[in-house]
Amino acid sequence: MRKKIYLGALAVLAVYAVSPYWALYRLGAAVRDADTASLETRVDWVSVRQGIKDDFGAVMAARMSKAQAEGGENSGWAILGAAIGGKMVETMVDSMVTPAGLAVMLQEGRPKRAGTSQPASAENWDPDVEWAFFEGPASFSAEIKPPKHRAEPGRPPLRLRLELQGLTWKLTRLVLPMDEMMKD
Repeated sequence: MRKKIYLGALAVLAVYAVSPYWALYRLGAAVRDADTASLETRVDWVSVRQGIKDDFGAVMAARMSKAQAEGGENSGWAILGAAIGGKMVETMVDSMVTPAGLAVMLQEGRPKRAGTSQPASAENWDPDVEWAFFEGPASFSAEIKPPKHRAEPGRPPLRLRLELQGLTWKLTRLVLPMDEMMKD
């Protein structure tokens, strides 16, 4: 009887240990197939949007601090521009971070540009997984390089965080290469 209990516990532990890797694979399959319905259920949209807004806000705050430190008569305009830009970023992130928009971000490593079409199936989408590991019992992180980054050495990877919500691993954070994006 004890042997069955140990084997059962070992099986549950094995399923738990493999489950975030499987969730990451299924997320990738949804991106590859442009399966927006599947993406809808695999992502905690509120958390992902808020994380991207926070990242943009941090970049804008750093730029505002730099403008203030440089001083001059234009620093007031820089502060006003940052305040207006913050509201624009919120609206932009809310409109771009959708199942179709997320598919583009994971395929290309950046948000889609205005005027680009929604993603079609990305049959050759096979990102390089730089690393993936547990950060805690209910938190799992991975760094990936989209295929488009292979041709450009030095491009930073995307960082994904999945969290266990109930019995399901969901994407809760997507860290985009903000410094690189803000250069364009």
